[in-house]
Amino acid sequence: MFYKPQHIPVLLSEVINALSINENELYVDATFGLGGYTKAILNKNNCKVIAIDRDPEAKIFAEKIKIDFKDRFFFKNSKFSQLVKVLEDLKIKKVAGVVFDLGVSSPQFDQKHRGFSQKLDGPLDMRMSCEGPTAEEFINQVEENTLANIIYELGDEIFSRRIAKNIVLERSCTSIKTTGQLANLIRKSIPTKKKQNRSCH
Repeated sequence: MFYKPQHIPVLLSEVINALSINENELYVDATFGLGGYTKAILNKNNCKVIAIDRDPEAKIFAEKIKIDFKDRFFFKNSKFSQLVKVLEDLKIKKVAGVVFDLGVSSPQFDQKHRGFSQKLDGPLDMRMSCEGPTAEEFINQVEENTLANIIYELGDEIFSRRIAKNIVLERSCTSIKTTGQLANLIRKSIPTKKKQNRSCH
């Protein structure tokens, strides 16, 4: 079935107003995604946009925008942390504004093969760039204490030790391969009363 993404950028009107888009100026969409901000900027005035995104699948949506805006739009498959290098490679020294919409994008959650969704059971991938080790490889190899620290520090999870221990116990019997497996392990690691308290917030 063909995937038709539906996404409305957060605070789109506010962002466009804050940019105060002027004719012939150059703007950067540092987290392109489906191109919502880019399209709005280009439609607002006769300006140019350079967009970047580390997800190779974002190029599909970039090609569609390129059809309508041709010389006013340029896309680069790269991380937003490489923004300065991207601009240097293009010999650009000044831009009028930059947009960052940080986080996981809709297609990554909505397509189970990307491995980000807890609702859609799929392969434990979670790679934004589709390159490098998968979450499956990591979760089945990482040392327990390191895993617990990562869950606590990056996930702000007070039951990180219990979750890490249960993951290690599970993988000693069978490999953890899907998002559903991992999500269930995490749910089982959290005391019932704590689950109920979290559902109330």
